[in-house]
Amino acid sequence: MRGTTARRYSNGLARALALLAVATVAWGAAPPGSAQADELGPRVPRRGAQVHSLWGNTTLDQARRELDRLDNAGANTIRLDLAWSSLEQSGKGRFAERYVDKADAIFSAAAARGLKVLVTFHTTPCWASSAPEDLKQGCSGAWWDRDVQKYAPVRAADYGEAAAWVVRRWGDRMAALEIWNEPNETYQNFLISPTPAASYMRLVRAAYGRVKAVRPSLPVLAGATSFADRAFIQRLYDLGLRGHHDGISIHPYNESRDPDDARSPGLEKWTFRSGVPWIRRTMVANGDGAKGLWLTEFGWSTCAAGSSSWCVSESRQAQYINDSFRIARADGWSYVKAMLVYNLRNKGTSATDREAQFGMLNRDFSAKPGWSGFRDAMARW
Repeated sequence: MRGTTARRYSNGLARALALLAVATVAWGAAPPGSAQADELGPRVPRRGAQVHSLWGNTTLDQARRELDRLDNAGANTIRLDLAWSSLEQSGKGRFAERYVDKADAIFSAAAARGLKVLVTFHTTPCWASSAPEDLKQGCSGAWWDRDVQKYAPVRAADYGEAAAWVVRRWGDRMAALEIWNEPNETYQNFLISPTPAASYMRLVRAAYGRVKAVRPSLPVLAGATSFADRAFIQRLYDLGLRGHHDGISIHPYNESRDPDDARSPGLEKWTFRSGVPWIRRTMVANGDGAKGLWLTEFGWSTCAAGSSSWCVSESRQAQYINDSFRIARADGWSYVKAMLVYNLRNKGTSATDREAQFGMLNRDFSAKPGWSGFRDAMARW
């Protein structure tokens, strides 16, 4: 190249290198002598994947294998769903010994591998549930098969006190506490209430102060929304969210599309690339610009073609996972504090079950191409 063309190339390269340097500071290790952590958590974003280690179909040996895989890949965080309905199943203050013992072992195993645990604390025990009596049936039999655990608790304070117990026991090994899971979900698969936003805000208010009183430095996350649901989050702000959280968590799924597909205005809720900054603008508009945004679920299912509109090929899952991390760096999302892929390992073996096929590993731990995409993304951090 010669003359003007060469100068343009040189100037463009310089700008690109400068931007890369900024991104490295924002997303990588802090410069020598700088603080590694702020008051509420690490400056270096948390990255990793969802595990379901506390489910009954996952043994402790399998849970340790999952942690080994994430540790070896360069992750530093796991997202673990911890069920209040299992923890305090038999009554208030009566904590299930076997469940606690298994959780103790998982938290210890994670800590031994340098992995922090982001705890999603959700589902209501029958004794606390607002489910109608025709479902509760005196809490006899398998009430969980009657969806009793999906109903909001009668007393939000019971949830807050249980959350405080969780962080008192495991908080030193936690990355954050996430209040509930997808309370905005249209079909109310996780929080059944005639007024979901109001019920959820009662949980947030009940948990936040109690948790911070026990462990002031632990981030408490609100939102946990299915998709980038700006309307739901704005409703939470209208109900008094500000001052009762340390960060917003969202699940910016892109269905079967490439994460680079920003779609057209008006469709931000169902996108990754435009949905994340859309929620960020909502936070800033509500005076929460100093708080971080946590992407606690995102991913793609390798379910069989034709069984769901969400299905992608295994090669595309690998590409899309890698691209998601690339977008975060390229777009300068320094406000994003965590990126956690959903999920590490298939929940089942049915090829036509969308939920079963989100794993980067098959149920038997054999790797899909998505695992290579994830490892490549971790290697760039």
